[in-house]
Amino acid sequence: MQWLDDIFAAFIQIFGLPKKDRDPVIINSDFFPHVIGEKKIRLPQLIEDLSRIFQLDPRRIQFAYLEDLKRKEIPKAVRKRNYETHVIQEEHSYTLLLNRELLKEPRRLIFLLMYEFLQIKMLESALIFEVMDDIGPFMCVAGVYFGLGVLISRNVYSYGKPNYTYWDSKWMSPGAASDEIMAYALALYTQLKEDKDAEWAKLLPSEFSIDYQF
Repeated sequence: MQWLDDIFAAFIQIFGLPKKDRDPVIINSDFFPHVIGEKKIRLPQLIEDLSRIFQLDPRRIQFAYLEDLKRKEIPKAVRKRNYETHVIQEEHSYTLLLNRELLKEPRRLIFLLMYEFLQIKMLESALIFEVMDDIGPFMCVAGVYFGLGVLISRNVYSYGKPNYTYWDSKWMSPGAASDEIMAYALALYTQLKEDKDAEWAKLLPSEFSIDYQF
């Protein structure tokens, strides 16, 4: 998969090799010390945790609830697709738009905001990621490179409308990345980390085995 090799090569040139001593991100207190174990999720603390994971400045990332905005203040793309989350790039900052009801589903909120933070990471690095007609496979590959492979693989088939609203998810939909693409990307990631026998690999669904034959 030459296009996938090229994406990884570009990431390595810009960001360097994945750190060998850093496990892929999972939702636990190690990665989210300000969120996991708390009775109520607080967005400023979640933004702080996500900023640390993606090495971003949390002071440059604000948030707003879609329900608190006037219709004209909501981007047309968000109104048209009814996204649950969306990021707006300002001149020197970013604003996360999200559905307030997501606070009732903390893990889903974390997962969706990870996607937005991944986009911010791309934008911060001046990386042009509109490289194909379907951006889904690219974002999946980018997520694997940045250590989100376990979360992506465990949620790739969880697409659906939440029972509390009509808002759709834009992070994962069936076919966003094929099993073959995911397996290849995960194999590349573990090869770069020299971590084929890693304990975290046991968390991957069988469809995304890292034993890809190059």
